[in-house]
Amino acid sequence: MLDGKEYKLAINNGPNSLHGGVKGFDKVLWTPRVLSNGVEFSRVSPDGEEGYPGELKVWVTYTLDGGELVVNYRAQASQTTPVNLTNHSYFNLAGQGSPNIYDHEVTIEADAFLPVNEVLIPTGEIASVQGTAFDLRKPVELGKHLQEFHVNGFDHNFCLKGSKEKRFCARVYHAGSGRVLEVYTTQPGVQFYTGNFLDGTLKGKSGAVYPKHSGFCLETQSWPDAVNQFPPILPNKNFNSMKIKDCSLLYSKANSTWHTEGARALCQPVQDEYQMWVLSCHGYKKGVDLHTLYSLSCKCKQNFLCLLNSFFAPNPSSVFLSSHN
Repeated sequence: MLDGKEYKLAINNGPNSLHGGVKGFDKVLWTPRVLSNGVEFSRVSPDGEEGYPGELKVWVTYTLDGGELVVNYRAQASQTTPVNLTNHSYFNLAGQGSPNIYDHEVTIEADAFLPVNEVLIPTGEIASVQGTAFDLRKPVELGKHLQEFHVNGFDHNFCLKGSKEKRFCARVYHAGSGRVLEVYTTQPGVQFYTGNFLDGTLKGKSGAVYPKHSGFCLETQSWPDAVNQFPPILPNKNFNSMKIKDCSLLYSKANSTWHTEGARALCQPVQDEYQMWVLSCHGYKKGVDLHTLYSLSCKCKQNFLCLLNSFFAPNPSSVFLSSHN
């Protein structure tokens, strides 16, 4: 219900609308444009697409700044509409083909989380993490932690302390490889997902399959279902979101795909704030051939940026992409 009018969204996950609907932003072609240090992708979501009101113009840029990969989202709406852009990249710091993430050490700087119902929609409660499986404020080894608390995995929004300046959000460390992923953001939430619905049907480099708990996601965002559960901020002009991701992770030579998912998910958007991640990839190749990247991106038939492997050195960890339902 927006401005006194009810909008019916496309249903694609039980009784719910997930990831922007049947044909979210991850399932459409984007228009590419080469920049001096990266590439920009844009598209126009017409009024009524997947049931959402208003025309929405979206720009996403991927740029390299030294050893940092910067992902910047910007959107402009013709009328009040929910907007929440994030990415759904999977990580396994142990390397390509590693069967699980149980030996990963996870830290999330959050004092509260959003409990969910049987179909994984927030109940409206904002719960303290103290004394629960969701208390990740100090590093925990994921496999042992899941066993200790008898939980199937994580697919929950962790409530962060919002800030106009980027601040530490999460850290994942893999002792065996020495790789570290750190996330910084100004967004009020991060969805921590541990690949609970991966079932081995996805195949990657050298025939590797991706079973349950073989990858994790850290999706900085506004809170899920904020339109229905929490007081949302609904911009009717501009939405800005910058992601900068900081990590010592190297990407896999193949199957390295980034995308924006959940075109217009029912989440709380933030107007005129910057969501920041910093990706610092040690050992990445100097002098990236952006025209090669442009050529590769034009061949992408589903996700709007594929094969970022042209940036990175061999023998890296695995990054792969899939929607979880």
